[in-house]
Amino acid sequence: MSRWLFALAVLVAAGSARAAAVERLVIISIDGLRPEFYLPDSALATNCPNLVKLRDAGSYARSAIAVHPSMTYPGHASIATGVNPDRHGVTANTVFVPGEEGRGFWFASDLKVPALWDVAHVAGLKVGAVSWPTTGGARTIDWNIAEFWSTAAGTQAQMMRQHSTPGLVGELPKAADWPAWDAYVARQAVRILQEHRPDLLLVHFVEPDKVQHRGGRAAAELPAAMQRVDRWTAEVVAAAGAAATVIVVGDHGFRDVQHTVAPNVALAREGWITVTEGKVTGWRAFVENTGGSARVHLRDAADRAAVVTLLAEAGRDLWEVTDGEPVWLEAQPGKMFSGSFQGTNLVRRASIKGNHGYGPETPEMRTGFLIAGRGVKAGVILEQISLLDVAPTAAALLGVKMHDVEGRVLRELMDEKAGR
Repeated sequence: MSRWLFALAVLVAAGSARAAAVERLVIISIDGLRPEFYLPDSALATNCPNLVKLRDAGSYARSAIAVHPSMTYPGHASIATGVNPDRHGVTANTVFVPGEEGRGFWFASDLKVPALWDVAHVAGLKVGAVSWPTTGGARTIDWNIAEFWSTAAGTQAQMMRQHSTPGLVGELPKAADWPAWDAYVARQAVRILQEHRPDLLLVHFVEPDKVQHRGGRAAAELPAAMQRVDRWTAEVVAAAGAAATVIVVGDHGFRDVQHTVAPNVALAREGWITVTEGKVTGWRAFVENTGGSARVHLRDAADRAAVVTLLAEAGRDLWEVTDGEPVWLEAQPGKMFSGSFQGTNLVRRASIKGNHGYGPETPEMRTGFLIAGRGVKAGVILEQISLLDVAPTAAALLGVKMHDVEGRVLRELMDEKAGR
């Protein structure tokens, strides 16, 4: 047991006995979920009748504020921990390696703070997870199908079987067949619910994200993709049983893009990055691409002022510089970042039509939140919540507590008997 997990066990043991709680909690993440997919009077909601049923049976938020950067892995880590990326340590989808694509933040050990599944495990609850980011090798998840993609470290299938619950992965769909992938996720979630009846199950669907990357916010494929995910959501909810409590949440919204911008080209041109035969062989400053935003890494803090000045001058009409700790770049509307460090062009035509990663204050980055079932009031409408609120609220519903979180328990959504 890790040091912080041991400390968590001590905290739980020292506290009161587990409170009266919901029977079963299922958290379903829909990657790229936008509030328009379920809000009343939204045309897009007609594609999601089952989300609408959940909305009408329970309560919802008109928007959920993403974290910074508004990417899948930082967002899911914050949903699970109740703290921002600088606290939990999952600061992008991939680990930063200058000039290369690092491995994904796949592993539960990448988290620097306890996650909801750790707290539930220490309290004696049984936990399942299907395709939930940053769960690889998690010892506190009883039935775990962890999310991976193929890299030089191994194929998706190899990595999943190595770092998931033995024997649970089964036959996988073809790579990048996203409708088939979500169907697989739904089948496995239903199987875990029916065969093992976990107290907590986390499920992650991905197709709406892939479709909006490819075609933008108005992608022609989006209605059909949402219809499919809506159906898979209904199947998981049905398998959870009438006594279950369900949270549906997104991780980020989407913004339309037309161009990529490459600040590393400006840094390489001025000697801050050394490139030999197409590879980075040295750097004093390097910009890590996180979609609509980008993090500036410095070898020496003494170079901050010079780098900020250079990037501010190079990025006029392309990006804004936030001179904080760390330094961030925020792309202008219609633009997204590239990690490219070669060539002379700062601006190029984008190969995709939609992206995320922009600052959470960006209206298009707002995502969604619905909650229904046992322990939940019906008819409560919140104007806005934070993704940081999900973990402490889920823990309260389970009758346990998340310690030292930045989010809050959404008490106004819970009936008087839940999470006392």
